[in-house]
Amino acid sequence: MVFENTGIQERSIQTLNGDLNLKRSAMRLQVFTNDTQQKKLYDEVIKPFDESFKIDKLEYKMSPQMIEETAFWGQNQSSFAWAEFVMKKLGYSATDSTIQQITHFVGKKLYHEDTKNALKAYENVIDIPYTHSKNGVLYIMIDGAAINTRKRFKTDSTWRENKLAMFFNSNDLKLRKNKITNDILRKEYVSYIGNVEQFKKYVFAHALRNGYSEYEKNRCRK
Repeated sequence: MVFENTGIQERSIQTLNGDLNLKRSAMRLQVFTNDTQQKKLYDEVIKPFDESFKIDKLEYKMSPQMIEETAFWGQNQSSFAWAEFVMKKLGYSATDSTIQQITHFVGKKLYHEDTKNALKAYENVIDIPYTHSKNGVLYIMIDGAAINTRKRFKTDSTWRENKLAMFFNSNDLKLRKNKITNDILRKEYVSYIGNVEQFKKYVFAHALRNGYSEYEKNRCRK
């Protein structure tokens, strides 16, 4: 095993408070066979400073908080170009293509996490304690809309249904000045393009997260 100092290397990390520019030593680790031939088995450049501060595996040369901020604007705006415009106004330098990559990256991770939680909740439905200890009503509203995609399916159609569920409770309602209608102060959505069997698992998991097993009453409308 041989350690070799390869000198000082520079690195820049984007954070919410600006770019963090670093200069630190890099080490080359080499492992050879223990014989006369000395064949190289392993060769890697390591940076002890990065590993010590857990910044050696950062995605997109950004802090985790910066990645979250970028993904937020990527899904918040009507296009990634508009997201770039907004972020530049806020003092960030991400391009529209980087924003798109990060938004898809974070979205994929969230999708897999949501899918894991949905399957777990659905498989353990019998073991869930239904306390009904909270005062109020949990409302679940479900709807759908057709979306034209670029892909043709078995029916030779490019149209697919985007299924949507919205969750809120009676404590999130605030009566307007007209004293007739309410504003919903907090609500959560589940959107899914796919079959009904899979969609209902996401709906059930998010209903649980919003107090389905705790509120004294539940109301579901389509």
